[in-house]
Amino acid sequence: ELYPCERLGRMTNFGNIELIETVSDLINSSAVQHWRSDVFTLPSRCRSCQVQSLCHNGCTSNRVPDDDGVPLFVFCESRRAFYSYIQTRLKEECSV
Repeated sequence: ELYPCERLGRMTNFGNIELIETVSDLINSSAVQHWRSDVFTLPSRCRSCQVQSLCHNGCTSNRVPDDDGVPLFVFCESRRAFYSYIQTRLKEECSV
């Protein structure tokens, strides 16, 4: 069996690797398309976040529904603070 990540466990399964003939078959499979849809669905809060391009709503195994029912990374606030801190430090160091 083929899984995208060990953290997701057996609930997210792309199928039997012996039955997948090409990478194209895998990428175009309904299981992968559904998984990609889940991965790339962003809560409205993420769309306007300054660190969205770095975080992209975190790992799907660590998401819980937000007020709109869209899964949100449970460590959003700490990750945002961390990335913001790093960005600030890099700007300071690069401006020297």
